[in-house]
Amino acid sequence: MSAVTQLLGPTPYCITGIVILTLVFLLGSVGNFSVIWILSYKIKKTTITIFFLNLAIADFVLVMTLPASMAYILSGFVFPDDTIFCKIISFLLFTNMYASVFFLTVISVDRYFAVVYPVKALRITTINVIRTVLGFIIPFGVMLFCYCRIALKIRIIMTVVAAFFVCWAPYYVVNLIEVASP
Repeated sequence: MSAVTQLLGPTPYCITGIVILTLVFLLGSVGNFSVIWILSYKIKKTTITIFFLNLAIADFVLVMTLPASMAYILSGFVFPDDTIFCKIISFLLFTNMYASVFFLTVISVDRYFAVVYPVKALRITTINVIRTVLGFIIPFGVMLFCYCRIALKIRIIMTVVAAFFVCWAPYYVVNLIEVASP
């Protein structure tokens, strides 16, 4: 505990934070668990239900880190000396926070195509397009950009990018051809 917390006890801000986190934990754990159960066992599997299932799982894991955050607040914002625990909680917190944002983005793109291009959306399986974009095009573009910027200093890295392209491009080209064929 910090010296201030030992002398004064938890501040009103800490108590408010704990109350809010407790409510979020209770509602979030019950709500996300319910969504996971319903989407897993009660509703037909479609692209959008799988996206929402993944979003609920990411949010559920995020909510499960809240008790550690509450303990951190109650301890006067000092984590115990167990740095592994701190790293695991931080990893889970940030990974699932970004996973939630990622799934919300994917759901938005899927709904965009379903509303703006309803006929094309029926022909194109959105999952394969998203998998291709997120699994190949974006990583390849990021690697290409980054390694081109440092290519003058380190030439060997371009070999890694080329190997990635040579190994993965045929798979995704065939995948896109299969998706695009009637």
